[in-house]
Amino acid sequence: MIKDGYDDFQQHRQDKYLNNKVTKKIMKNGQIMPIRWKDVMTGNLLLLNKDDGVPADLVLLASHNEDGVAFLETAELDGETNLKIKTALKNTTEAIDFDDWENKDFSKLVKIVDGSFQDVELPNDRLPKFDGTFHAKYDNVKVSVSNDNVLLRGTILRNTPAAIGVVVYAGPDSKLMKNGGNARFKRTNMDLLMNRLVILIFAVLVLFAFGATIGHIVSEFDVGIRFRLRMQNHPTPDHPKFTSPSNHPIPNCG
Repeated sequence: MIKDGYDDFQQHRQDKYLNNKVTKKIMKNGQIMPIRWKDVMTGNLLLLNKDDGVPADLVLLASHNEDGVAFLETAELDGETNLKIKTALKNTTEAIDFDDWENKDFSKLVKIVDGSFQDVELPNDRLPKFDGTFHAKYDNVKVSVSNDNVLLRGTILRNTPAAIGVVVYAGPDSKLMKNGGNARFKRTNMDLLMNRLVILIFAVLVLFAFGATIGHIVSEFDVGIRFRLRMQNHPTPDHPKFTSPSNHPIPNCG
């Protein structure tokens, strides 16, 4: 039980650390502002730099690499150390040129994304699959979105100076969180047996303590009664015969 409590405490610290990590959000006016992971919402436009963790499931809109390619480390998801290649949507990656990246001017991309919407599947735990459609209001174009265009929470941006994505699933709706489920601690048969023995020993000690308490109360009560009877029948100089207050002689005050 102590180990379970310690594990819960460590998990709480880890969750607090992740929730308070900071990423960058691109506002409608093109400005960039810091935002905590716990405040990221669906539809937010996020800017990631090299070696940044991905705070939510994103559709990749643009990458600073050539041809809109981004490289991801997915070891936390699948345990594989080789980098995965993700590709930005064509109509959005062409909206940003090299000068825009250098000047951090993303107004063109914001103009395309503003008013657009994504038609995606309901949140699920299928890591290698994603089906959706990006409806761009700016040029009235529909673009198919697959798993090759998605950055999942828990991955890390590698070998890519910067990338921009729009959030599709955040918080508990992300695929990583959907795969988490309820925490389940592994226990050996010896651990289970020891837990039962500890509970049994504790219960036996409680019963012994209760029985000893009752026995002590009964014994003290019985000894007290016998002691009073003995004092009445066999008074001593140190313990005169017990008499009730009504039988005490009234002292002569005259």
